[in-house]
Amino acid sequence: MTDQEFREALESLGFNQSSFARRMIELGDPRSFETALRTISNYARGASGVPAEMEVVLRAMERFPAFRGQPLTRGAGRPRKGVKRG
Repeated sequence: MTDQEFREALESLGFNQSSFARRMIELGDPRSFETALRTISNYARGASGVPAEMEVVLRAMERFPAFRGQPLTRGAGRPRKGVKRG
């Protein structure tokens, strides 16, 4: 993944660099916000390559809205107990 593709993926997911750093920390990244943000900034400006693992995270976020922090759409998934779908 190039730095341009990384920036485009963030934008298409509705993240800026800061919000993406916060989401990564929410998902378990043990680094401080400042360190995570610096790393993401380096990816975005091409100062360091985007690792394959980061590409996997971004692709998973594209596929699964709940993973990127957005609630599932109503009616998605299994119905609650006692609710019949017609």
